[in-house]
Amino acid sequence: MKKQLENKKIMCRLCKGAHFTSKCPYRDTLGALGMDGADAPLDDGTATPKNEPATPAPAAVGGKYVPPSMRAGGAGRGAGESMGRPANRDDMPTLRVTNVSMETEENDLRDLFSRFGRVHRVYIGRDRDTGIGKGYAFVSFENKADAEKAIQKTNGMGYDNLILSVSWSQPREQR
Repeated sequence: MKKQLENKKIMCRLCKGAHFTSKCPYRDTLGALGMDGADAPLDDGTATPKNEPATPAPAAVGGKYVPPSMRAGGAGRGAGESMGRPANRDDMPTLRVTNVSMETEENDLRDLFSRFGRVHRVYIGRDRDTGIGKGYAFVSFENKADAEKAIQKTNGMGYDNLILSVSWSQPREQR
């Protein structure tokens, strides 16, 4: 083993001395600072200088996680915004449907309203404990003209032995 290591250069990862890292006299002080092989680059004179950026990225400075909304280039995006969806649910033309049967499922309302246009989202208000419908629902369309047509056709319509009341939903008040 010694013959194999004779022509090899031994270098400490902490202080770059000519000894093993486990035998380093500065192990307690440099090891506590978090210095290891990943943080301290080896400099044997063969490395070429790299073009370093003038200001490092925020993650490189502190080594902490940076959320996408705070990253460089992400300033135009809002928090939690995704590419395929609109910026806010309140921007969608949404209808409030009341007097809905307790047994009505989301697919039932989607089938009923999809004949007027493309339905983006259907929400049925349910009791948290029992899961039974509370008698109201919200249907969001992608197009306002389709939503207006749905109001005209379904308001006062009989559905599941009940008469539906369909109107524009009012936006939530700022909390």
